[in-house]
Amino acid sequence: MTLDMTGCHVIFNGFTYPCQSTSAPLSNTIKLAGTFETTYLTDGKTKPGIKFNIAATRIGCGYAAPPPTVATLSGSVLGTLPAPACAVESNKGTINFAGDQQITGTGPSITLMSTNAAETEQAPGGLSADLSVEFSKAIKVTCV
Repeated sequence: MTLDMTGCHVIFNGFTYPCQSTSAPLSNTIKLAGTFETTYLTDGKTKPGIKFNIAATRIGCGYAAPPPTVATLSGSVLGTLPAPACAVESNKGTINFAGDQQITGTGPSITLMSTNAAETEQAPGGLSADLSVEFSKAIKVTCV
C-alpha cells in the first residue's frame, strides 16, 4: 500500500517550508509505503478498519534540493472504512486515517512515531487523511 500526500509543509517562526519524503518525486509531497491488514475497530466487530504498517520514511523540510532530513516516520496508523457499508458490494470506498488509536476498546494502542534527524528523540507522529479509493474489483465488507 502506498499513500501520496500533497501540499505538505511546516510553519516555523512564521515562515512556511515545503516538506518532502526521500521517496517522493515532487516537493511538498510525502510518500508513505508499507503493508496493510484489515481489522475491526470495536470489540463487537461492527466497525471495519485498516491497519497501515508504514516502513521507515525520511522526511525533509526546506528549500534546499533535496531538503535536509528533519524526521523519520515509522509505525502504524488505523483507518476507518466508512464506505462501502457493511454487506454492500462496491469497487469504490473511503478510508479515514486519524492519529493515535486503539484497534478495539480493549486492544493495544497503535501509534505512528516521528524520530528527529539526530535520532535522539521520538514522539508520536500525526497522520490525518480522508481518502477516496477505487478497488481493482468489487469488494464486500463483512461485519458481524
